[in-house]
Amino acid sequence: MRKGAGMFFVAAFVVWGFSARPVAAEETVAPTFIREDRVILYLDWGFVGRPVTLDLFDDSIRVSWDTGDLTAPTILMVERERTATTTQGDVILGEDVAHLTWADPNHLSERGVKVEVHTGCVVGDWTTCASYRLAGTSWSELTDARAYGHVRVRAGEKPSSYMREGKASWYAYKNCRCAASPDFPKGTRVRVTSALTGKYTVVRINDWGPERDIFPERVIDLDAVAFKEFAPLGAGVITVKVEPIGPDDPDYVLADQMPSTAVLVTSPSAPTPVAKPEPAPTWNY
Repeated sequence: MRKGAGMFFVAAFVVWGFSARPVAAEETVAPTFIREDRVILYLDWGFVGRPVTLDLFDDSIRVSWDTGDLTAPTILMVERERTATTTQGDVILGEDVAHLTWADPNHLSERGVKVEVHTGCVVGDWTTCASYRLAGTSWSELTDARAYGHVRVRAGEKPSSYMREGKASWYAYKNCRCAASPDFPKGTRVRVTSALTGKYTVVRINDWGPERDIFPERVIDLDAVAFKEFAPLGAGVITVKVEPIGPDDPDYVLADQMPSTAVLVTSPSAPTPVAKPEPAPTWNY
């Protein structure tokens, strides 16, 4: 547990808590939530009018607030609950849940407090983490991870910000399964799927563009070789979906291969002449 630098330390008295203890069925908080840890904190005037950060349960849950967010002393109970990992849309929600209960939520400002669950989400090249609040039977993303009052919060892993569908044009560049993108760095392998037919290919990003402020609907520019896998060059543009992939994807190596539509066809050579047998000579005696 720590507070803002340079501020005097005031202890939060833990009146009851335990760690990682399985509980019996009757201790189930809700049909889908099992309580595993709980701590109750008396927040006296030392926690009011100053920034505070509480790292709880081996830093798996963080509760923090800024100056003015807590307006008077109160009691906070934080429980770590366990539920099944679920998927909501393109978000994967982790199994650990932070359950906050306040003795008097009116002692909070309208901004509430920041609640972060540090398990159940991995930040990757194409994924990011956010906090989600239980609202009825679904989970809604919190703005800046802030929640007000009694609340359940869990971490969600979601795709990072990049354009997923749009128009693809073509340009003659390297005669390869490659492309230009304003979203992905060079070297990234991207699965490109036709929105019309579902056919896909994998390209390697080796150039930057198109400029999104000039061409807001363009998601990628394909090399002519890759474009011809979907449509003739005369089509100009097509609608595609894009998805970055890693080396563990079996399609990763497709970007290194030349598609059959790009195989150069040469004019047939003249037939090899076949020697005709000479007629037997006629002997005159």
